[in-house]
Amino acid sequence: MVTAICGIAIPAGNLVAFIWVGTAFKGAPAGPEFKDTLRKMLINMNSLITAIAIPMIIFIRAKPEFYPSKVARKKP
Repeated sequence: MVTAICGIAIPAGNLVAFIWVGTAFKGAPAGPEFKDTLRKMLINMNSLITAIAIPMIIFIRAKPEFYPSKVARKKP
């Protein structure tokens, strides 16, 4: 199940990135305005990734209450 979810995450992330970039640069002018558009896109992308990463850091624990398997309980 985890392999399936992780296998879908990469193409899904690429799709989101392509759509986001396409909408950000739709009709974007060349020159100094281009840098402003690029800066806005980078800030938006970093905000999205931060909003996704912070809850994961808070809620994913190193020692879960219920281990995924009996092997995971044993120390290496």
